[in-house]
Parts: sequence; structure tokens; C-alpha cells
Amino acid sequence: MLLSLVTISSATPYKGWGYVAEKLRQDGVPPQLLKAIFESKQMPVRPFVPFGLRPKESHAMYRNFMDKEKIALARNFLKQHARIYSDAEKKYGVDREVINAILLVETQFGKIVGNYRVLERLARGASVAEEWNVRKNFKKLLKEGERTDLDEVRARARKVEQIFFPELKALFQIEARERINILQIRGSSAGAFGWPQFMPLAYLRFGVDGNRDGKISLFDPADAIFSVAYYLSHNGWRNNASHREHLDVIWTYNKSTPYGETVLALANKTAEF
Repeated sequence: MLLSLVTISSATPYKGWGYVAEKLRQDGVPPQLLKAIFESKQMPVRPFVPFGLRPKESHAMYRNFMDKEKIALARNFLKQHARIYSDAEKKYGVDREVINAILLVETQFGKIVGNYRVLERLARGASVAEEWNVRKNFKKLLKEGERTDLDEVRARARKVEQIFFPELKALFQIEARERINILQIRGSSAGAFGWPQFMPLAYLRFGVDGNRDGKISLFDPADAIFSVAYYLSHNGWRNNASHREHLDVIWTYNKSTPYGETVLALANKTAEF
């Protein structure tokens, strides 16, 4: 059933999140849990979610990571956690400078991890293809001068949803496995969290208990270092590979060429002692 382009009321079942809640229910998430989560006081009413047709990243947004202050910060972190990096290198065969560069670029070693409610951000992305949201984006894009049609906007919405819905589902899997309140997890506007800014699927697949305390916390330096090392190793990292091959592996981590180039440049710079 199509929803009209009116403001969704807090009295609406699931506070307007019914579209994505139903998809989760069909995939096995218990209805009582969905009700508790989406009707929680901590969850806002489902909003309009704007999106672009061709998002891009520029090199400019990463330029400051190559300044003297950031390079000094990276080198200091390498020294401070040298033993952990040695252990991770031995286990996964990934250069410490590359792991270190990713942790710097992602969150400056935990300084900037994001304060968005991860559940809400993932639910937003997982519901962009709801018809009323598509049509409202179509009108918005036309008003902004975009040359497009409704089919193109729908196709883009479906692509975004195909990225975010599995991540939202994985967040509920984390809730079941870790027995934590997923409403409390904070992270980036894209729904990533922890020092390495893993999405939920990456956490489930590549999260490592690096300090061997019986739990995985991406907010712990050892766990973060080991988890990034495992991720890169699993995706084909070889220290003696070509620059192009290294970029391809980092592309699996963040699908941005400027990001990959910055990580490799920073890794090379911090290795110059």
C-alpha cells in the first residue's frame, strides 16, 4: 500500500517504520522485538530520507590527513601500540602502517567515532525505496535541476536499499549474538561504528578479540587493530603486491579512490622514520 506524502504521525504503527519492520519480520526478526525497537521513545518518527543519484568523494576531503600534525599522531600511535601491531602482523601478514593509516583516517584513533544512533541511520538507508520516499526525492531532484525520471530515481533507491537493508538485518543479529541494546550503539551518519568504522556485517565477519578479554569491542585499540588486519588479509592483502592491487583491497573497505590513495600515502609517510 502506498503512503501519501504527508508527515508520518508518531501514532502510526512502528512510528512510520512499518515498511522496513515488515521486511525484517519476513526475514525472521521476532515481531515483539521489532515493536520494542521501532516504537521505543529513543527512535524518532520515520522521516523523509533524501538521496543523490551520483554521490562522489573528492581528494580535498582527505587532504588534511597528510599534514605534519596527523603524521606525528600516526607515528606516536604506532610506537604506543608496537607490540599489538607486531602480533597482528605475525597473524595476518598486513603491514602495520596500513592498519594504522586506516584507523587514523576513519576516526583519528577513536577521537571522532560519530554520535548518530546506528539503528536509525541504517533504517533510513534501508527504507529509501519506499514509494512515497522515492516520489518525494524525485520532486526534490527535479526542483534542484537534476535531469532524471522516476524510473532512474527508483533504481537508485533500490540500489541504496540493497546496501543498507542487509546491514540493518545484521545489526539485529548482533543484538541476538551479543545480547546488547542496539539502540545504544552510536556511530557515523552511514551507520558505521567503532575505531575502524565497521558496518554491522563487517563486525560479524571480521571482528576479532585482539586483547583476548572474551569480547569484541571495536572501541578497544587491540580489537580494532586485529579486526582491520583480519579484514584486509581476508580480502587479499599482500604486502609485496602492487600499488593497484593494494588500492583494490582498500576499495573493499571504503569504495573511494581518494580514500585508498590517502591511506597508502599516509602509510608510506609514517613508515619513513
